[in-house]
Amino acid sequence: MKTKTRSFGTVSALLLLVLAGPGSGMPPIPHTLTGRIERIDVQSREVAITNSHGRVALTWTDTTRFGHTCLNPQDEVKAYYRKEAGRLVAREIRAVGATICSSCCN
Repeated sequence: MKTKTRSFGTVSALLLLVLAGPGSGMPPIPHTLTGRIERIDVQSREVAITNSHGRVALTWTDTTRFGHTCLNPQDEVKAYYRKEAGRLVAREIRAVGATICSSCCN
C-alpha cells in the first residue's frame, strides 16, 4: 500500500509540474543591441537605435540605467533590453567609448 501512495504522489507532482509549464513562470530573456541612436522621444519615453541589422525602438522606465552618460542622436550605444508585456523595455543604455557625464545633461 505504501508503494501505491508514493507512486501516486510522484505522478501527481510530475503532472502538476508539466501543467505549470515554462510559459507563465519564466522571466523575460535579456537581449543586447549595439548601434547608433536615431532619435530620442522623451514624451513617449522611447529611443530608436539602428545598426546594420535594422531599427529597434526601445521604451524606458524609471528603473532603466543610462550609465551616467549624455545620450544624443548619432551616439553609438550598447543597450540591454527585455521583451515585457509585448514591448521592448530597456534595462540599461550606455554610450560606447564615451566619458562620464558631468554637466552636459539637461
